[in-house]
Amino acid sequence: MAVEALARWEHPKLGSLSPTLFVAVAEELGFGSSFGRWVLGEACRWRADQVEAGSLQVAINVSVAQLGSDRFVEDVQSVLADTNVDPSWLCLEVAEGALADVDIVRANLDDLRSLGVTIALDDLGTGSATLSSLRDLPLDLVKLDGSLLAGITDDRVDRVIVGSLVRLAHDLGLVVVAEGLETQQQLDAIRSVGVDRAQGYLFAQPEPAERLVLHREVPSV
Repeated sequence: MAVEALARWEHPKLGSLSPTLFVAVAEELGFGSSFGRWVLGEACRWRADQVEAGSLQVAINVSVAQLGSDRFVEDVQSVLADTNVDPSWLCLEVAEGALADVDIVRANLDDLRSLGVTIALDDLGTGSATLSSLRDLPLDLVKLDGSLLAGITDDRVDRVIVGSLVRLAHDLGLVVVAEGLETQQQLDAIRSVGVDRAQGYLFAQPEPAERLVLHREVPSV
């Protein structure tokens, strides 16, 4: 079982704001790395408090600014030490848009994997550079973008595409996670093509960390 830590800005007038509305602004203003460190710290502190959670992993999206920083590995090490979180409990998700300088990113990810942190490539199948990323980056798992699953229950072409991506990832020794599942029919379809794990509203709705119930019955892949 795993959870994904998602940042939200609880604005006094506008309500709960998605990170798509403010993270890019923070990066433009030069706060991308510091904001990323704060999110990492908050997520790891929450994980440290889950004393009965076993091997539960927390997945966190990392930004362009973080991946390109020569302090990124040091920041992760520091947070893990300060919160007493085992590196295996942490999964860092890399988006294709963060891969502009592959050499720097690869070096950082190599160091993080050597610590025992899990590295995931997010949104597989949505961009032209993604397949080369499978070759060039040290990865443990890939996440299939939810848009690929929209027609998987009744469209043969969609199912063939998803199945091909799953086989490619497995041939490279990678775990495959399907994102955005909403129906039992989608779950049945991804099972038929060999997906390893899944996430989405079928399993749980986003909710504040303090209300998250870890020990619940959910469908398994």
